[in-house]
Amino acid sequence: MTARRRSNSPLAPASTPSGCRAVRRLNRVPACLAALLLLLVPACSNFQREWRQAVADMPGERPDFTGPWTGTWHSQPTGHSGKLRAIIAPADGTTAGQPGEYDFHYHATWATILRASYRARFEVTESPGTPGEFRVVGDREINRRGRYQQDATLTAETYDATYDASIDHGTLVLRRP
Repeated sequence: MTARRRSNSPLAPASTPSGCRAVRRLNRVPACLAALLLLLVPACSNFQREWRQAVADMPGERPDFTGPWTGTWHSQPTGHSGKLRAIIAPADGTTAGQPGEYDFHYHATWATILRASYRARFEVTESPGTPGEFRVVGDREINRRGRYQQDATLTAETYDATYDASIDHGTLVLRRP
């Protein structure tokens, strides 16, 4: 019989019990990533479905600030940034394009592969002295992790905001798709 050579590589066939543990540990990594992705997919697929519908329903010329938006977010302390899409819809009892409560559904990306969706209801008011311009000043709790505040200016074509959260602050710049 010939002697087996030992390898220090964690990817080599395991010849010792400790080698087996190393290979098993490596095999768990893809399973953990797959489980994490499965948890994130439903929120993203809901937003994707709403996004496609909002874009399909968008008339050629926007009469007001409701509907889909696309742009970027930028963190001022870290310099991080990513893509951002939003859908604005009137809440029950609010007429589109008029002051009142609106539902904002956001979908952000960062670090190229990470994504998250967030919903908030904000009060929209008219900007004094500027026809067709509206203000969104809102403050919401985010999953008991802290507060999220937004101060935005909306028109039929522009959505510019600053945000301040418990762990970050920065800007949002969105335009029509």
